[in-house]
Amino acid sequence: MWARPAIKKAIERAQKRLGLRLKAIREAKELTQEQAAERAAIHAKHLGVIEGGKANATFGTLVALAFAYEVSLSTFFERSPTIR
Repeated sequence: MWARPAIKKAIERAQKRLGLRLKAIREAKELTQEQAAERAAIHAKHLGVIEGGKANATFGTLVALAFAYEVSLSTFFERSPTIR
């Protein structure tokens, strides 16, 4: 799939959108990357790369982040997530 330019471009755009959404949710929760990473049991640098749209987050990582942010997994993919 990465060999197909249109698919590669779509994946890169989706990674960027997801990263921006994760960062917005983290900031709304008033967490630093270090605090969020600690809660999710991942490395802070890895979270930074994901938020920067440069890494393909695994399903497990997304579940851990949803748990850390106390939101549903679907919140990461909504247009305008409700953040409490």
